[in-house]
Amino acid sequence: MAVKTNPVTGKPEQADKVIDEQIRNEQKMLEGMEVSEALKSDEGSVFVKSIRNRLEKRIAVLIKGDQECQAYRNILGDIGNKLLLAEWATNEILKKDLREG
Repeated sequence: MAVKTNPVTGKPEQADKVIDEQIRNEQKMLEGMEVSEALKSDEGSVFVKSIRNRLEKRIAVLIKGDQECQAYRNILGDIGNKLLLAEWATNEILKKDLREG
């Protein structure tokens, strides 16, 4: 079976496809780098914060409508409360020790 070649380049067609894909990937990387640099600017930072805020609001709405998500949120909240309580208790003990010290 003969390998199909590109009449212009004389290379196998499969090689041209690989090269084309490599070029597209490199272009995507360059575009990504440009976007990355743009997002580091003041305007880009404002844009990212805006999108993050909208996403957080949307997630909050979705959690309210999903019992499983509510359960996870409650578990994390309980863990957070226990950690805050432990931190508060530690601070109180340290204050007491310093006063009595």
